[in-house]
Amino acid sequence: MTPLNVSPFLDAAPTQTTPADSAKATLTLERLGLAALLAVICALLLVPLWSVAYPPLVDYPNHLARYFILAHLANANSGLAQFYRANWGPVPYVSLDLVAVALQHLLPIYTVGRIMLSVCLLGVPLAAYFFLRQVNPANKYVGLWALTIAYGPLFLLGFLNEMWGEAFCFLLLGLWLKYLRNPACGLWLALFGIGTLLYFTHLVGFAMAGLVMVTYGLMTRQAPRRMLSSLSVFIPGVLVHVRAMARGTGGHYGQQYQLEYAPKLLRLLDPFRGYTRFCVLLALVGVVISVALALWKNPDLKLNYPWIGVSSVVLVCCLITPQSFHQLDRRLLSFLFIFVLCMADVGRRARPLALIALLVFAGRCVDYSHAFFSQQAGLLRLARAIAVVPPHSRVLTMSAPFGRDGYFRHPDLHFSAYGVIERAWFSPILFHTQGLHPLAFRVSAYPQQQFWPQTAGIDPDWQRVQSDYDYLWVSDLPRFFRPLSAFAQPVYTNDALTVFRVRRAGSLHK
Repeated sequence: MTPLNVSPFLDAAPTQTTPADSAKATLTLERLGLAALLAVICALLLVPLWSVAYPPLVDYPNHLARYFILAHLANANSGLAQFYRANWGPVPYVSLDLVAVALQHLLPIYTVGRIMLSVCLLGVPLAAYFFLRQVNPANKYVGLWALTIAYGPLFLLGFLNEMWGEAFCFLLLGLWLKYLRNPACGLWLALFGIGTLLYFTHLVGFAMAGLVMVTYGLMTRQAPRRMLSSLSVFIPGVLVHVRAMARGTGGHYGQQYQLEYAPKLLRLLDPFRGYTRFCVLLALVGVVISVALALWKNPDLKLNYPWIGVSSVVLVCCLITPQSFHQLDRRLLSFLFIFVLCMADVGRRARPLALIALLVFAGRCVDYSHAFFSQQAGLLRLARAIAVVPPHSRVLTMSAPFGRDGYFRHPDLHFSAYGVIERAWFSPILFHTQGLHPLAFRVSAYPQQQFWPQTAGIDPDWQRVQSDYDYLWVSDLPRFFRPLSAFAQPVYTNDALTVFRVRRAGSLHK
């Protein structure tokens, strides 16, 4: 029997780990950890949205109904063409409408809506993260604070165009900072395309990008030629808007308003607002601890003066913007929060700040998830009211006034817009501003009873209401019941909602 030769095994040198192998293993672990963190973040952001029947977002049903109408006008069986028409053109809100109409060739409207909302929830923090990394690579950790505003008031208000505009704005600014370091032709073309797309998404993001470029360029003394090439990416949007204003369709800016300085400091908390006081308190505690940790005896702290200047200019804009002017001050605060994160490099303390941001984000997600699920019972009761009204009815929505800060706590405000999708109603509350939206009405109808506090004491023209509408969707307005009893009768009552059928309604004014 031949003996087994074990000498090669005994003589072999033991395997040794080189520094390169250790570094590779560490990098692999970091990537796995990052992938796991991203998966958890996406789940926290998207699971509530995709798990409920009706996302409790104020303006969302209104936008969804407009997308549905624009995609089904050509369908004679829908009956929508008797009430609505498309008015396609170069208007500031058109990009999302085009995307939503295109997606409806592949997916049902409710899936399309959730995809649009998912882009909002993921796009804003991702674009802000990209922008903060261009400002300072160390900000990749501090950039996790952008997650705290994902489920902010703008999302709860259902401002889809606003949030898409924020994402495009931060993407544009991040690419622009790269362009300043390396002015390549390809980067300029990307800036030109995103700048044009930004105009056709939302005017606030378009204007903010221009303001930041000018302010940062002056603070860093950029060469005039470089600034001219940078600002040239806004030329298509500016030309389109100047043409629209010359034709009287560039938006309405002449409303009466006055500055209200007293609530301005409290309004600075707006990006942190949620459904409960706990949500705001959690964010404030996290911010206070983070500021103290960043400033207290931090040898690595370095101030970024150009971005301090940018943040100061945006803050001034927030303070001088009247609260009654299209909620513009609220729209600016999310931008301000991200720019404040650019004001300093905190060095090695960036990671603890990121951990605090993640804890705050997780706590806020619990608050939002609970609110999403707890509101479903009330929204499902509203959905049952839709079945009471026949298809192709003309439905006027009337809502009680409430405070401006409580606006996003009223997901029932535009809920009747689901009736346009489910029952092909005519509803005058749909967003159809000339020069902003590609939707128009074929009929003139008595407008919705206003719900803003300053018009709370104005009663409708009941004769017009009777002649123009078949049904009335009345929320929390018991003082209207007496005049309505003369020509309408209730057919559905639940909680604060009462649906009335109009008797002997006349024809529409055409």
